[in-house]
Amino acid sequence: MNKVKVEIKKAELNATNDIDLLQLQRKDTHLIPCEIENQGEVVIFTYDLEGLEEFKNIKTQSLVHKYQLLMNVADLNKIYERLSVHLSPDNMYFDYNLHPKVKYRDIQEQHDSEEQFFLEYQALVGYVLQNKNSYDDYVNGGRDLLKKDKQTKPFAEVDNVQSLYEALKVGFLKEQQRNAEQKVFINKKEHRRHKWGFRIFLGLFLVLFLIFGYLAMVIMPRNTAIASGYENYIRNDYVKVIEAMENVPLSTMNLDSKHILAVSYIKSEPLSEEQKKNILAGVSYISDPRVLDFWIELGKNNLESSIDLAKQLGNEQYLLYAYSKERTVVENNTTLTGQEKEEKLKEIDQSMKQISGTE
Repeated sequence: MNKVKVEIKKAELNATNDIDLLQLQRKDTHLIPCEIENQGEVVIFTYDLEGLEEFKNIKTQSLVHKYQLLMNVADLNKIYERLSVHLSPDNMYFDYNLHPKVKYRDIQEQHDSEEQFFLEYQALVGYVLQNKNSYDDYVNGGRDLLKKDKQTKPFAEVDNVQSLYEALKVGFLKEQQRNAEQKVFINKKEHRRHKWGFRIFLGLFLVLFLIFGYLAMVIMPRNTAIASGYENYIRNDYVKVIEAMENVPLSTMNLDSKHILAVSYIKSEPLSEEQKKNILAGVSYISDPRVLDFWIELGKNNLESSIDLAKQLGNEQYLLYAYSKERTVVENNTTLTGQEKEEKLKEIDQSMKQISGTE
């Protein structure tokens, strides 16, 4: 378990009694889980950081992930109304779904205005999207620093939390589309130089015709499907993510696309919430890409591929789950003869026994 203890003098806290401390310990999706010990003059906070990353690590991730995490920060406004929290990167972490969580918090002695939350939110945007200044620089410099850079200038022109969120969403969708378009490159100048005769012209014409046909029939629909998948993932509509990306070949997906599709398939599996939580703890955009491939192939019922990937990973739990799913498919297959079904089920059961060590 990844736990961290922090000692704070009670005199430095607004929480003065056990009831107040219980409020700080109360579970909340926006707060890092913690246990609190009242030892008289000192209060000990024990934070559970399992499955969480330091907020500053987002600076090494893709711009799409940066926008997604910053958009999710808007939800912290809900706890800001009852607790005293700060959006300093040193005080925040994020989970595998890019949901931010606050570490240190205190009882709200007097209600901080939404304007203060907005200013800290705005500073956090500058800190994440640029490497020129610290978070404190943006807190003190405010909009003036944001206006100095082309990328952060749009976020200096808003005046409330909702409008800042909408501006981040625009940036997110624009970057997502830019990434999709960069997968295709056509050097038209090179084509125009090859005018050495009628036959060469016809050859180039045919090549261009095929390329644009490929763009229209393959690349553009694929990019549209991926873009739709990202939009539905942000809305937590995992079924629509699967529907949108159903026909996108696994071999053409980048790590970001694989991650959102794998998470969507896991969320849609007939498992308990606890089981899904445990599985998702090992599935992130920084995990072995074969883990993402396994859940995608399994979700698409490509069972041979998923079983092979489970063997490559050496994960017996994955392998048992894939065999179990294959068994269900065979049982429901009405095209097999009775003997074929019996032999196939026997083969699957034998494999499962070997893995379980019950043979």
